[in-house]
Amino acid sequence: MIELQMWAWILQLAIISSAIYLFLRLARQSRGNRVVRMLVTGGLLVVVALWGLTESLQLAELQHILSSVTGFVIVVLAIVFQPELRRAMGQLAGPGGERRRDQAVLEQVIAAAKLLSKRRVGALVTFERDASLDPWCERGVGIDARVDRSLLESIFEPTSPMHDGGVVLRKGRILATNCVYPLTENRDLARRYGTRHRAALGLSEETDAVTLVVSEETGRYSIAVGGELRGPFDDETVEEELLDALGGLKRGRTQRSLDVVGGLGGAVRSLVRDVYWIGVSLVLGAGLLWVARGQVVQEGEVEVTFDLRAVSDIEPEASVDLELEGTLVVVELEEPGFAFETAEIEQQAFPLKVRGTHAQIARFRAVARGSVRLAGESVSEGAQFELTPSVIEWNTDVVGLEFDWDKAPRPLTFREVSERKVTLSRSDIVLDTSELLATIAARLEDDAFEPDTVTIRGPKEALARVRGDGEPPLLAPLVLGADPALDEAYALRLHPDWHLDGIRLATPATVVPRISRSRLASPSSFAVPLALVCLDPERAAELERWRIPAAFEVVTFQYEAIGILPVAGDVQDLTRRLNNYVRDNLVAYVDLSDTEAVAEDGAPSLSIRYYLRRGFEEETVRRELGFAPGDLTDWSVIEVRPTLDGSITLEPIESEG
Repeated sequence: MIELQMWAWILQLAIISSAIYLFLRLARQSRGNRVVRMLVTGGLLVVVALWGLTESLQLAELQHILSSVTGFVIVVLAIVFQPELRRAMGQLAGPGGERRRDQAVLEQVIAAAKLLSKRRVGALVTFERDASLDPWCERGVGIDARVDRSLLESIFEPTSPMHDGGVVLRKGRILATNCVYPLTENRDLARRYGTRHRAALGLSEETDAVTLVVSEETGRYSIAVGGELRGPFDDETVEEELLDALGGLKRGRTQRSLDVVGGLGGAVRSLVRDVYWIGVSLVLGAGLLWVARGQVVQEGEVEVTFDLRAVSDIEPEASVDLELEGTLVVVELEEPGFAFETAEIEQQAFPLKVRGTHAQIARFRAVARGSVRLAGESVSEGAQFELTPSVIEWNTDVVGLEFDWDKAPRPLTFREVSERKVTLSRSDIVLDTSELLATIAARLEDDAFEPDTVTIRGPKEALARVRGDGEPPLLAPLVLGADPALDEAYALRLHPDWHLDGIRLATPATVVPRISRSRLASPSSFAVPLALVCLDPERAAELERWRIPAAFEVVTFQYEAIGILPVAGDVQDLTRRLNNYVRDNLVAYVDLSDTEAVAEDGAPSLSIRYYLRRGFEEETVRRELGFAPGDLTDWSVIEVRPTLDGSITLEPIESEG
């Protein structure tokens, strides 16, 4: 779909740019001075730039002024520049020269040129083609005579009063002489070329005329066509080159077929010469398309998300996180004593169809926020409210836009709210420590909440289910970062499931998790013998029937010390003493009377049990490890765990068979 749209844009840009290029090319070829060119190109650029400015900066007043005065400005310009415009239009629709001249005319011109070349007499002969040369003929001397070799020689005779300037030929006749052409502004032209060559090139840059130049210094020939100065040529090649420049005058059928190829080549050369104007046309075309795109009426889609709030709620940031993206619409229930039955629509995005111009839709999508306020008689127990697009108040101008749901949200149902006081405990929240640094430990105590009792509001049925079997915790999980601050208070949020059921946290509350920056995992695991015991005297005889498999006679353990090592300083010696203490005091066993399962052959499956002979909480142990009475806290513990998870299955002592 996106690729198809791209090709559609490319096609539209190609069409409109081609039209602009052809228009500019005709304007350049037909005008008599620079006023019309500046009027055409400058006017287009200014109009596109101003319209683009009004669209991008949302300058509604300027856009209205442009819409109102553009037509009047065009009329005023047409009146002020009426002579120039009339001349330009006349040139576009004027007689235009025939592309193929009689062979006799060409022979007369070539013959005269060769005679003038031998005598080193300069000459400037121009063949009019599609673009009319009336603006330059009006400045010369009109004679309207038949093309004749002798007449051309006499015109360019240095003693003749008409030898300065150029001769213009139209339809096989001499239209005017002593014509003054515009000089080229091409600074790359070699300095050896004089005024006659520069005039011929200047005329070819502004029209499609072909001009033959005879140099009075060298007697060589040059041809100016399409903004290019060809040559110099000698007597043997000048006629063929002039024929080629004119497009093949009066050639045979075979030569005409070759003209097609030559015409294509000329078209390519013309496009290469007009790279600047092609670029201008592309820029103008893209600008016009962009402006037009902003004005075209179309249908777009905007994702709308809802945030439901009741007058009894605390700030929503402390209640629940809304993670959906889109245009937010806040629905505020301002009637005390009521709540929404469910907030299910908060977890969805609803596509809203918007009809308007592209610019209006883009602006709406970027800045729009909506609100709905509910109060009064429409709010009652069990009543429903339809969230139609017409009830939403937007924070931006929506004049000219039409709205309709592609997928409408479910109606809102109102319920009378009840209250319930809850004393918070650590079972009401899950502490997520997955991101903590390895040297930091965290836990929650029952006294970590402030206040310890909160009020929740919502429908009676939902409140009754709070803390019920199989129900989620009351509060959303608390996720700690990698390095949480000590004694930092975190705002409590309601669990999303309870929020969807219409329950709201009516009391702001915080929790302060307990953080210890002294956490050490044992550098390596260590092996402890695993003993088989039976703590039930009545089953002690079973010890003679079973034994621990050889693979599990030794079990590896690791320990974790929390709140024991100092945060800074050398801890290697203390770590060594802790390792020795755990290794010397750890006892591991499996209890035959603690059978969890029985294998198919009747072998019991037992869990690994372990303990420290001398507990770390004993004062004598702490003194032996080098701790003073004030070095440790009530959260200074050593937690031991086996590296093997699960249980082991005993094997019978009797030999197989």
